[in-house]
Amino acid sequence: SIINNQKIYEQYIPIAEEYAYQDINWSYFVLVNIWKDDKNNDRCKFSNGKEIEFSVRKQRFKSIRKAKIGNIFRFKLHAEEKETTQISNPFS
Repeated sequence: SIINNQKIYEQYIPIAEEYAYQDINWSYFVLVNIWKDDKNNDRCKFSNGKEIEFSVRKQRFKSIRKAKIGNIFRFKLHAEEKETTQISNPFS
């Protein structure tokens, strides 16, 4: 039944996620902002204090539902490299 499948999903999803992301290192991020988006959902913005910032809905992870600004969390992030093209200035 659907209820039984939901229980199985909740039980095994952490195991599946750990397997899928096992090659990605943990990184530390500070919660730097909490706000409501245009759909009235609480959102959290995280930063590593350098080059990476991202935001997620506060309900996405149980561990951040009661978080406060300044709390530190570990995340596994996969970032794709962006290809950049340098354009020469014809007027220089």
